[in-house]
Amino acid sequence: MRYYRGNFSNFGQSFPWIGLGLVLFGVIIFLFPRILVAFIAVPVIMAGIVLLSKWFHNRKNNSYTYIEL
Repeated sequence: MRYYRGNFSNFGQSFPWIGLGLVLFGVIIFLFPRILVAFIAVPVIMAGIVLLSKWFHNRKNNSYTYIEL
């Protein structure tokens, strides 16, 4: 177990930027809630496209009983 003297390595120096980013992110989500929907929907849609393309690829190879990831 390591013991840090003072603050935790470099976290204290980068903390204002982390806080500023979180505040800006919160303000943007508060002003434009649809952006949050896009943050959730876009990866889900992309993952669905990838899984469907793998499924169709496997169907073409006549092994469509399971999905190879």
